[in-house]
Amino acid sequence: MAFRGEMAATIAEKLLEEHGPLFEIPPGSEVVEVLTDIYEEALSPAKPTVFRAASLLYRLLMLLCETSLRRKAEYPGSILLSLAFMDNRYGEPDLRLEDLAQSAGLSKYHFSRLFHEVTGQTPTAALRERRMQAAQELLAFTHLPPKQVARLVGLRDYCHFCRVYRRWSGKTPGQTRLGK
Repeated sequence: MAFRGEMAATIAEKLLEEHGPLFEIPPGSEVVEVLTDIYEEALSPAKPTVFRAASLLYRLLMLLCETSLRRKAEYPGSILLSLAFMDNRYGEPDLRLEDLAQSAGLSKYHFSRLFHEVTGQTPTAALRERRMQAAQELLAFTHLPPKQVARLVGLRDYCHFCRVYRRWSGKTPGQTRLGK
């Protein structure tokens, strides 16, 4: 399935990042119903309108996001604690793996293994993801200079921030700021 449009592509990329190319969908779920609708529309001799196609696509994406959130609710308490800690402290440049593990009440080795097993990401990758999401929001919705955004999301070195941000989003901080 191909997604066009910036918002659809962003949501699809995030789902792909979190869950990989295979997303387990319960049989008979609402997601399956929407996929069936999309399939039937594609086979229909009458071309669906752009509005109908967009409606189905966004409904599918929102249902997948909802499924993803439900899965997160099933995370062990220690991982939920570390994710909340990460959400509250991602802007601290000295935030370390040891701090995240301590917030979960686990050794850093056990925490790293459990975190990766449960979320599909390493703790450092999840922290980088959280920082880049915050940077994207700040660049898009504020007039703060990109150097200040870098500091606010916990990265002291602006050049490093630019490299990481570009690798993460495919855009430079300036392109995000300009809405390109």
